[in-house]
Amino acid sequence: MDALTALFALAIHMSGYPPIEQPYTKVLPYKAMMIVACSGIPDRDKDETREACESRRGLASVFVLQTQRVLISDRLDIDSIVGQSFVLHEYVHALQYAAKGAALYDTCEHLYQTESEAYRIQQKFLTENSVMMQVGRELKYLRCPDGGK
Repeated sequence: MDALTALFALAIHMSGYPPIEQPYTKVLPYKAMMIVACSGIPDRDKDETREACESRRGLASVFVLQTQRVLISDRLDIDSIVGQSFVLHEYVHALQYAAKGAALYDTCEHLYQTESEAYRIQQKFLTENSVMMQVGRELKYLRCPDGGK
C-alpha cells in the first residue's frame, strides 16, 4: 500500500464516512495546481478574479469539487507528517462530498462546518503524530453574511 492509499484509508477511518474509491490524486507544480483549482468555480468570491485566485499563495493541496480530484502542490513534502496532514484534509473533503454532495459548500454555514470537520481531523492527525502545529485558525475569522457560522 503506497503512502497516499494509506492516508486515504486513514481519512475513512478518522472521519467515519463510508468508504469510496480513492479519488484521483496528482502532484502538480504549484501554478498548475492553482490554475486548475481556480478555473470554472461558479461560486468563487464575486470580487475575486480568476487571475487573483490563481496568484494566491499558501495553498498546499486542494479537492477540486467539479472533477472530484485531489491535487497536491509540488512544494508540499508529502513524506512529512505536516505534508500528509494537508492531503488527509483534502481526502476528508472527498469523503464529505461523496456522503453529502455539493450542499457542503452551498451556504457559508455549510462551508464553515465542512472546513471545521476537515481541520479537526487534520489537527487530530498532527497531534497523534506529536506535531505541535495548529491548523484551521483562520476559521475563527470567518463571518457569514447572515451572522451565523
